[in-house]
Amino acid sequence: MTDFFVKTDQSVAGPFTGVEVREAALAGIIRSDAVIGGSRIGPWLSVMNVGLFSDKKVPLPHPADVKITMYRVRGMAGGNDCAFKLRELIGFAARGLLPPDAVVEIDVAGTNELSPAIEKTNSTRSLAADRIPILASCLNGELVLVGNRGQVVSRTSATTHVTSLTANAKVPRSLAKEAVRDAANRPMLVVTDAERSAAEAEEAAEATVRSREAIAKSAEKICKEAALEIQSPSFICQTILGMRRFYRPRLAISIVATLLMLAGISCGYSAWTVQPMARTSMLGDWIHQDSDRSGPNFGVRFQDDGRCVIFNTVGPSWTGDFVLSHAASFKNAFAPSGSLAVAVDDAEPHHLIGNVAVTDRHVELRGFVKVLPMLDGHPVRDLFVRRVGDKLSLGYLTSVEWTGGIKTMKAAWVTAEKSLDRTQATLPDFDKADAVSLLTSFGIPDEARDLYPFETRDLPSGTSVNAAQLVRYGNRTTVIDVEKP
Repeated sequence: MTDFFVKTDQSVAGPFTGVEVREAALAGIIRSDAVIGGSRIGPWLSVMNVGLFSDKKVPLPHPADVKITMYRVRGMAGGNDCAFKLRELIGFAARGLLPPDAVVEIDVAGTNELSPAIEKTNSTRSLAADRIPILASCLNGELVLVGNRGQVVSRTSATTHVTSLTANAKVPRSLAKEAVRDAANRPMLVVTDAERSAAEAEEAAEATVRSREAIAKSAEKICKEAALEIQSPSFICQTILGMRRFYRPRLAISIVATLLMLAGISCGYSAWTVQPMARTSMLGDWIHQDSDRSGPNFGVRFQDDGRCVIFNTVGPSWTGDFVLSHAASFKNAFAPSGSLAVAVDDAEPHHLIGNVAVTDRHVELRGFVKVLPMLDGHPVRDLFVRRVGDKLSLGYLTSVEWTGGIKTMKAAWVTAEKSLDRTQATLPDFDKADAVSLLTSFGIPDEARDLYPFETRDLPSGTSVNAAQLVRYGNRTTVIDVEKP
C-alpha cells in the first residue's frame, strides 16, 4: 500500500492512503494548489499532475473498480442514524462536529482501508476518530477547510466536545432521548459499608431517587420544548429554507444594496437622457430642399477640422470656422426673480419655432467681419444643431423666457438632410450652371463666398458682377450669379 504526504503551510501531514487523499480532495480539504509526495521530504508533485483534479480544477471521482465503503459513527450526534462516506466524516472533522473520541465503524466487506491500526471486532472494524490519520489531521488543524473567499471555515481545537454539544443542541429530540436513556441506565447508589448507619443509607437512597426524578423531568421539559419548536412557524420556515437563523443585518444590507443599485440605474438613465449630441453626429454635408422637393435651397458642411461652408442658392454664401459648445451652458446664466420674456430675433415665415433642448449643440460661427453669414435667407452669427436620424435641424435663437426661475430658449428651426455622395451626382441636361444645379449635381462646394474686390477686376464688367459668388470644388473654381435662380 502506497503512502502519501500532503505539504501544508506549517508542516507535512500524513501518511494517507490513496482513498483517503481522493476523499479529502472530494471533501475540499485538499485543494487544486496543494502538493503531495511519497515521503515527508518529497519530492513534491502538484495534485493537478497526479490525477486528483481535472484541467478545470474539479476533483475527480474514484475509479470504477474502487468500492466506496459507508461508515457509522458512535459518539457523534446523529452518527448512528445513517451511514456516511469518508468525505462526509472529513467535513465533519474539519468543521468541529466530530469528537476526537468518536468511534468509526466500517464493514468487513469494504475494500477501502482507513488505517492498518483499525481493530477488528466480530463483524466490524472500529477505531477512534483521532487515531485515523486523515481525520486526526483535520482535528488537530493540519488540514483545514477553506471557503470560496479564501477564509478558513473552522479550525478544530482540543475543545471539540463543546462543538459537539452545540451540534446536539440543534436537535432537541436526540438530546431528550439521550437524557431519558441516561436516566434509565444510571446505577442507583448502593450502601455496602457496614459501619454506616441505616439513616445515612436511607438518606443516600432518597438522594438517588431525587436525582433520577430531576433527570426525568429535565428530559420531559426538553421534549416539550422540542415539540413547541417544531410547531412554531419560524421552525417550519427554517426547515423549508434550509437555514437555522434569519440574519437581520444581512437583510438590511441586501435592502440597502438594492436601493443603491436602483438609485444608480436611475441616475445613469437620467444622465444618459441629457447627454449632448456627439460632435461626429453633425459632421458631413447637409442639404435643405423645398417642401415640394423641387430643388435645394441651401447646403451646410461641417468639417472635422472646424471648417464650415454655407452654400445658398439665393443670396450670398459663406466659408469660415466654427466652435462647438453645449446648449446647456446657456440654461442658467441669468435668473430673474419674476417672469420675463426677451425677443432676440424675428423668424422667417417658413421656419418652425421650437424649444432648445439640453441635448442640442451650440455652434458659434467665426471668420466674418461686417456681413453676417446667411442661412436660408436669414442672417446668423451662431446656430443650434440637433440630429434626428438622417436629418440635421439648424436653428437660430428667437426668444428667451424665464418662468419660476426656469429658463426656456426658443429657436427658429430648418431641417437639412444627409446629402448624396458626389459620385452619385449626374450632370444637368443644360450647359448653364447656377447654384441650384451645382448643389443638386455636385453637392456642397469646398468653398463658397462673395468675391473680393481685387477678384472682380479679372471678370467682365456688368451689373451681375456685384452679386457674383465664388464657388470652388476641389481645384476647380467658378463664378455664379446667385440673384438669378
